[in-house]
Amino acid sequence: MPYWLLILLIATAWLLYPIAGAANVAALVADGKRPEGAGFSFFPELIVFPASFFIVAAAIDWIAMPIGRMSIGLLCVIMIGSLVWTTVRSYFVLQRTRKKT
Repeated sequence: MPYWLLILLIATAWLLYPIAGAANVAALVADGKRPEGAGFSFFPELIVFPASFFIVAAAIDWIAMPIGRMSIGLLCVIMIGSLVWTTVRSYFVLQRTRKKT
């Protein structure tokens, strides 16, 4: 896997993170599981973790060449799938709660 693809996967995963988090909080508020006006902070994670992912991949690649990029890339693909699932689930929870009212 080339480094540009790894950077693209990391960027996609961490840019989906705030969207999924906000959707999840909105669904929990609509469901009554979180108080009205509850928030979600993503700023620290958005700065620290993407760079950490890339540094860890480069460090593992320095020891065993393709394993770092492949493992962090796979982790990002799993994260993207999880974030998409959370966003879609939150959408359906919001739709269900809107139909109740």
